[in-house]
Amino acid sequence: MLVSRIAPTPSGFLHVGNAFNFLLTSALVRRNGGRLRLRVDDLDTTRTRPEFLEDLFETLSWLGLQWEDGPKDVRDLAAHHSQALRRSRYLEVLQDFLNLGPAYVCECSRSDLEKRPCACRGNEYAFDPARSRVRVDLDPNETGQKPVILWRHEGIPAYQLVSLVDDLDHGVNLIVRGEDLIESTRIQLALARLLGDRQGARRFETIRFLHHPLIQGPDGSKLSKSRGADALRTLFPRSESNEALRRLLEPEISRFLDSPR
Repeated sequence: MLVSRIAPTPSGFLHVGNAFNFLLTSALVRRNGGRLRLRVDDLDTTRTRPEFLEDLFETLSWLGLQWEDGPKDVRDLAAHHSQALRRSRYLEVLQDFLNLGPAYVCECSRSDLEKRPCACRGNEYAFDPARSRVRVDLDPNETGQKPVILWRHEGIPAYQLVSLVDDLDHGVNLIVRGEDLIESTRIQLALARLLGDRQGARRFETIRFLHHPLIQGPDGSKLSKSRGADALRTLFPRSESNEALRRLLEPEISRFLDSPR
């Protein structure tokens, strides 16, 4: 059975690009009789705010989206589905990366790495889940960057690790992403190859990835949740139906669905 997910991040109000991804993913799932999961990427508590979480569920309801798995509302998210509840699971997989060798505790900040190459590998710093950074060296020919952060110094796992683990654990076999996340796909595939037979990671290489064009703003720029003018709630009042938005997006969704991939 086809299993896919939508994975919004509550770091701002959702925008038209989010709606396009959600509606396209839902259309693919429904066309193939699959299951859809809502995964809320809420680990970054410094950027997550209650009004963004409320907007997320209000927007999904306004769009008419339905999903079989995942949180039904903000309260259900906090009680049963928050990624914070899975921290021990992410730590378990992180330990596999540390045991394998390419991953290491790193004392360098992002600004440090912009100034000089990291020299932490081989120093065997002790890992403290509450404060350590963990990075992993990947083949630059595969990912275009190195090293990749797996654990952040705030004591939380990084996006690449979380996304890989969640998609493996939830049995996802179709991932629909914007073209701006092609590098993330390459990184996660490389991480899965590093794990090999551990954690069922070989299944990740069988996932089908679809990368769709980005929906751009009127000036041709990428839409961003940090720009309030691009928020769906600003452009399309909730007091009105979603018909105008669907008229805007459905030609692009249909073209993507009908084109060979």
